[in-house]
Amino acid sequence: MAREEESKFVKKSDYRRSRFETGINRSTRPGTVRQLSSRERRRREIVQRTREPLQVQGGAVSTDNLSFVKTDNTNTLYTLTTLNPGQNLKEVLISHWNSGSNDAVVSMYWSISGPNDVSATVAAGRITSQQSGNFIRIFTMTVPHASVISLDDSGITTNFSNFSKPIFFYVISSQQYTQFTVIKS
Repeated sequence: MAREEESKFVKKSDYRRSRFETGINRSTRPGTVRQLSSRERRRREIVQRTREPLQVQGGAVSTDNLSFVKTDNTNTLYTLTTLNPGQNLKEVLISHWNSGSNDAVVSMYWSISGPNDVSATVAAGRITSQQSGNFIRIFTMTVPHASVISLDDSGITTNFSNFSKPIFFYVISSQQYTQFTVIKS
């Protein structure tokens, strides 16, 4: 009797399903067009906007208002970000973790000299001598293993805003895998 009842419904339907199939996804049936709701359209727009391509420049991964550097090499001068005229530095986060559980000595510098115009000798997480360009040290500190430090909490970031020329930021870490995140407005 169950077979008879099943065949009765199959005869009325134009779509036969396998006995192993548990449900019918009508949106995938040929000839069926499903309209997106306004909520789904907005969600797709947001997802599409956040998938904009990232630019890699001087070791930094960046978009207009966000940049990121991960120190793959110890005692290497990395270009962190460029603060263009009219931009403000909102936040710098420093995150450190490595497999050796070592603390990192990190330094951050600013300069009006771009990455192609600077040369320096680096050791122990800081610049030891400058060959070309100029650097002004913002800080040198020890960042404990498995920690995150916010420079906004210290008030350092509020001092960098509304300059008429580009300002370049550079970072150094004495350990691998220190990560710097910059948020600008």
